Amino acid sequence: MDAESSTRRLPSQEPDDPGKDPVERREVIDGALRDAVALIQDALVHIQDAVTHIQNVVEGRDHKTPSEVEKAVRVDTNDSLAAIRAVSRVPGNNTYYEKGGLRTMGDGQDHIVEEPMTMRKFMIFVAMGFLWTGSQIPLYLFGGIIPNIEASIGGADRYVWIALAIFYWPPPRPNAGGLTRWQIAKRLDYVGGFLSAAGLTLFLAGLTWAGNQYTWNDNHVKVNIALGAVLIVLFFVWEIFFVPYPMFPARLKQNPRALYVVCFITFVSGASFFAVLVFWPTQYYATYTGDTPFPSPVTVGLGSLPVGFCIIGGSIIFSIAVTILKGKVRLLMVIACVIMTAGNGSMAAANLDNLPGVYAAVMFACLGVGAVIVPLQIISTIICPDDLIATVTALTISVRIVGGVIGYAAYYHILRTEFLKAIFVYLAPVVIGSGVLDPIEFGEIAINLSGNLRSTIPQFPAIDTPEKVAAVIHAGRQCFSTAYHGVYYVSIAFGGAAILAACFLPDITKLMDNHIAVQYRTERSATESGDS
Repeated sequence: MDAESSTRRLPSQEPDDPGKDPVERREVIDGALRDAVALIQDALVHIQDAVTHIQNVVEGRDHKTPSEVEKAVRVDTNDSLAAIRAVSRVPGNNTYYEKGGLRTMGDGQDHIVEEPMTMRKFMIFVAMGFLWTGSQIPLYLFGGIIPNIEASIGGADRYVWIALAIFYWPPPRPNAGGLTRWQIAKRLDYVGGFLSAAGLTLFLAGLTWAGNQYTWNDNHVKVNIALGAVLIVLFFVWEIFFVPYPMFPARLKQNPRALYVVCFITFVSGASFFAVLVFWPTQYYATYTGDTPFPSPVTVGLGSLPVGFCIIGGSIIFSIAVTILKGKVRLLMVIACVIMTAGNGSMAAANLDNLPGVYAAVMFACLGVGAVIVPLQIISTIICPDDLIATVTALTISVRIVGGVIGYAAYYHILRTEFLKAIFVYLAPVVIGSGVLDPIEFGEIAINLSGNLRSTIPQFPAIDTPEKVAAVIHAGRQCFSTAYHGVYYVSIAFGGAAILAACFLPDITKLMDNHIAVQYRTERSATESGDS
């Protein structure tokens, strides 16, 4: 760029002089264009320098640390660190910087080049995956025989999580750098934690009790729901107006539309998730284990396995698709929600004689559930700041559980209502025909069948032959088969809401920048092990 061109003004800066020579005006425009071309060329030079630096880092010819690279794009002004090129200090932490409001920078780690995969690192990821999956297996294997193992199901699960906690070495938290433990402790939101935990516990307990242990008009239900709702409202008021370091910082909303849509889909898909996760194992036990009073636990466990395998399969397939599509997730999530909704709705066609077809519907539904819940969680971590990945993960899990429990409350109320109707259609004629004429005894039989306690049926004096036992159990299976239809019809409403919401998911291509949020290490550093 020559000195003459650098002193020219852009055409918009020239005074409006209609009498000026057109040739002179043309020269001014040409000079401005030359200036613009020179600026573009200068920018290309800087881009080329950056590409060369990255290549050098990848090939091992440049050993500059990320902090040294970032020092080149910062300038000192009056002894204060002024960040340029979209690198800025995070409010409340003088040592933590981020780029563009999302990406961690300035913490001494390489966020561009990922450390090579080693066998040790690979085995750590595999072990964590198996430990997490193993902790869920008891639900899939034993969910249908709750009366037999309800007292002991939590034991193995508890020890799995203890093992996971012992061998988990989390990477350092960059947003806590430079802070003492006392400073970190003072920033914890104790009031918000109490309000959220107590509010959700009371609210969800009231919902699960309603229509189950207690009626909807019982004080146990009304007081818990009302008090829980009040505490949840107080939690939001506290988080928005009073706490200096909230549990869910406003910085989470770097992409508000994407965050709100993800949370809404997570909420309604949680209800669809619970439809197969909670109700299918019990449905299989109550409907597809024959007329024997003592069904095999192995049979029940095998019947529930499609839930786990298909959810994991859907999660893997659609998570890979998120990467392949480079952030164009709207159509992907619409397809996933459609699969989930169609599968759940198809399960309403279940009856006593079409188990192979029901298996297909269950697999389809679980594939869709996995395709929704895990990719959504991945998307939520992409659209939020790096240092808040754990926060947004906790948020989405909480939202999913709340949606699931609300769905469960609705499903159980419908199941109970439809089962009571079916009793008088299918069970009453068989029980009365077996010689049970006492209304109290009939009620006990119905209650035991509704609780999957079919092993108690032979204990009733009037039901004194294997044929009568099989007939009563068969009638109970027919009641369940009819009652479960309503559960899956209602799940279609939740799935339909998820499909509509997925249509509003924004494109997140610009955020798929191969940035490494944190380098996972295979062992602790000497400094960490000494300080912690």
